[in-house]
Amino acid sequence: MNSKDKNKIILPYATYTHPEVAQVGYNEVQLKKEGIAYDTYAEDFSHNDRALCESNEGLYKIHTKKGTDVILGATLIGGPAGDLIVNVTVAMHNNIGLKKMGECVHPYPTYAEAFKKMADNYNRKALKPGTKSLLRGIISFNKK
Repeated sequence: MNSKDKNKIILPYATYTHPEVAQVGYNEVQLKKEGIAYDTYAEDFSHNDRALCESNEGLYKIHTKKGTDVILGATLIGGPAGDLIVNVTVAMHNNIGLKKMGECVHPYPTYAEAFKKMADNYNRKALKPGTKSLLRGIISFNKK
């Protein structure tokens, strides 16, 4: 959240329709309107084993401050979105970034694994070109 939001209550909401929809913090429309630079990490249910088992479709998005893992908001659609929005709310309330959210172990299979995948995407994006080259070299060396 930006400086004017320091004293703002982080209030999630959920709509218990089918699919469930939940949101906390900024959404993309608000971020654009306020001119806040942001990155979006999204995970759809096409690779979520729990969603596949239950034949559910959905999409979870987390918005972070551009170039960082500071969470500005999230929109969850599908699955138990109303239950899972609390994960993002707690992270935002306690200044826990997307990277730290991804370090948490989730039971398998759960919808919450989407948070880990989004954090993995952040971590891949955060790697510097030199680090990427070094890792590729180590991986190719180990394959020999």
